[in-house]
Amino acid sequence: MKKIYSLIIASALSVCAIAQGLPFTNNMNPGKQNPAHHFMFDENKFTANKGVANRLRTQTQYWLSYGVTMNTYNSGNMSVLHVNYLFPDSLCFGTFGTTNSGIWIHHIADVLDVKSPAFNVVDGVNWTTSDPFSVDSISILYGYTRHDPDPNVVDTLIITMFTNVPATNMQTYYYTGEMANYGTDTVSFKELGYDQPTNTIGTNAENTITATGKIIIKVPLTIADTAEYYYYEKMIGIPGSLNVGAGKLVTTDVQFKPGYSYALGDLIDTQHNAFYFTAYEEKGAGTFPNYFACNMGSINCDYNASSILPMAVRYDLSPGVWNGFYIPSFAYGAGYAYEHHLISYKVTNPPLAVNEIEGSNFSLLQNQPNPFTNTTTINYQLKKLATEVDIQIYDIHGVKMLEKTDKNVKPGKYSLEINDNTFAPGIYFCTLTVDGEKVTGKMVKQ
Repeated sequence: MKKIYSLIIASALSVCAIAQGLPFTNNMNPGKQNPAHHFMFDENKFTANKGVANRLRTQTQYWLSYGVTMNTYNSGNMSVLHVNYLFPDSLCFGTFGTTNSGIWIHHIADVLDVKSPAFNVVDGVNWTTSDPFSVDSISILYGYTRHDPDPNVVDTLIITMFTNVPATNMQTYYYTGEMANYGTDTVSFKELGYDQPTNTIGTNAENTITATGKIIIKVPLTIADTAEYYYYEKMIGIPGSLNVGAGKLVTTDVQFKPGYSYALGDLIDTQHNAFYFTAYEEKGAGTFPNYFACNMGSINCDYNASSILPMAVRYDLSPGVWNGFYIPSFAYGAGYAYEHHLISYKVTNPPLAVNEIEGSNFSLLQNQPNPFTNTTTINYQLKKLATEVDIQIYDIHGVKMLEKTDKNVKPGKYSLEINDNTFAPGIYFCTLTVDGEKVTGKMVKQ
């Protein structure tokens, strides 16, 4: 059966011309084609640091996972966990049930929008479009088996994160005529561009990701990361953290890069190392996910969504409208299994650390004066000897303005005076890192 979607591009100022309606058929392996390999899932352990547990915290710092939050939000309609291979192309085969076939998902992506009403209800997050925030860590729930003949092979996860700065990085699209599926006549979402020749995110004609606000993290996977019987949660620190301006979003793209050579038809489960991503199918099997209706294209819309880059788009074979774009879960039918990737974000709404974080061996105090005009002083305190103390200041776009590093710092109180006329009026973030642990505060220059 074919579905007709009318795609309309929306800008912050006006609605552009309606694109030609193009047929889109759900023939790109959208169903529950889970790999045959079975993993155990300790859901209580995974969700212990998220969801309702966020409400127990006294700081404005949370672990947010949209899939986990929606699972709690839809109490009584539990989500179903699904898994699939992540591989850079379709040369290798995976085992789906009793059938070996080409691996068809080559990127996964996720958009985080902290102002979601679900985050407010479940996690106690009451941030709005006027609140900047920072992300200092992410996590991925995954499976990872190693059967390559060389036990010393190092595979790599390539994680690309960016904020929509400038806003044109992620265009706003919407569907029409979807009332029967999502309970609303208009489904708005942020579309992610894909450049087929370079196999990279966000570089087609309508979505150009600049270096501003962009971070690429390469995470080695060795035999120590093997997760063959249980799903593991990989915790990943973000160098310098990702500072996100007011009203902006975060996008995460994940790719798997094998460290071994492979050939057409190789069976990845038995011949090589295989990486598996996880996702929730919201409200149980065969249902559509929740959609929070909003005024199409409004900054107040909830833009949380997960996407995939399937084989058809990877090889520029997708019918019509989807070539050059990641496909969001809203585009698929009710049987689609990979609605919310289990990617989590440790987010902070500054100012953080005006008071000492409980149990920490250091504290960052609010700079004085704040707001400031020309000069301000950053004060911090160490409870014990620190091997390395690093202070970094970033502007609201994530550009590093200042960095100071000291070695072998004794316990005590310290101050750093800032008197730099290169700081334009605006919001800045000060990150104090002590032996790998971080805390961030907000500064305002008038």
